Amino acid sequence: METDIFFESEDELDNAVTLFAQKAGKQISLSSPIIDGTLPGGSRIQITYGSSISARGTSFTIRKFKEVPYSVIDLIQNRTFTVDEMVYLWFAVEYNHSILIIGGTASGKTTTLNALSQFIPPLSKIVTLEDTQELMLCHGNWLPSVVPPGRSRENITLFDLVTAAMRQRPEYLIVGEVRGKETSALFQAINTGHTSLSTFHAGNLRNAINRLENPPLSVPRAMISSLDIILTQKRIVKDGEQIRRITDIEEISDGIELNTNKVFSYVEKDDNAVFSGFSEVYYDILSHTGMTKDEFEAEAERRRKLLLDMVEAGISDFQTVSSVISEYMTGE
Repeated sequence: METDIFFESEDELDNAVTLFAQKAGKQISLSSPIIDGTLPGGSRIQITYGSSISARGTSFTIRKFKEVPYSVIDLIQNRTFTVDEMVYLWFAVEYNHSILIIGGTASGKTTTLNALSQFIPPLSKIVTLEDTQELMLCHGNWLPSVVPPGRSRENITLFDLVTAAMRQRPEYLIVGEVRGKETSALFQAINTGHTSLSTFHAGNLRNAINRLENPPLSVPRAMISSLDIILTQKRIVKDGEQIRRITDIEEISDGIELNTNKVFSYVEKDDNAVFSGFSEVYYDILSHTGMTKDEFEAEAERRRKLLLDMVEAGISDFQTVSSVISEYMTGE
């Protein structure tokens, strides 16, 4: 949608983005013409400066985020997830299974990551790590960490934050996005027993594995196999409307071959997800909790009913949904 805001000259535009950069705590110049940062209100900004990057000169993109994040109920109402998928992920997160959310730009990965945090048991210690802060949790024992803006003398990176977080004894480690050497550190955390949730740019599971295994990331296959679930999210056009859907939820079997089990698959013509009928995560929970299959299915139905009741009652506020789920998990 075209706006009525315009710049009178290139100098005026350059001055504006220089001010934006300063507000984000960074410096931009011809020698450092690209920056990513966070503005004081929480919006994320990306700037390219001068004509050395773009033939059309300086540019900037501002991504604004909801003051109140999407809840798991919002994502069910939006049909991004089905109720059965949410019940599955509730069990997976609560019972310490690590999840990697993959997808393209603006597919909603961070939104999903933030919503899934609602399934973390309320008394768990959580450490979140981000380049720019986007995650908002309702847990009391939550330690948010962000890479310092600008080029501080310490030059702290996301890799440094992941490494330090492992010494803080978190029960859940959430990294907003992995794309550099912090990826290896995250998989080391998973291999040492830390339940981890993160996002990663890739179109599908095969592309994700290829990116992880090959330079510059070079994560050993044995370490990748410690990941439990890869969740693929896409932005697609249906009937002329942009929608976001979970297209695949796949489990990774422990072992050098990286065998996978597709638990849920999206059927576009029905705009619905189909359960394969088998989940290793479910059987793992049964073996660790001692629940019988009937007891597990009864518990799954109770959780399904709770989520549907909130959908039908129009209860979708992030704080309220978090409180309801917390009360259910603590038995209050």
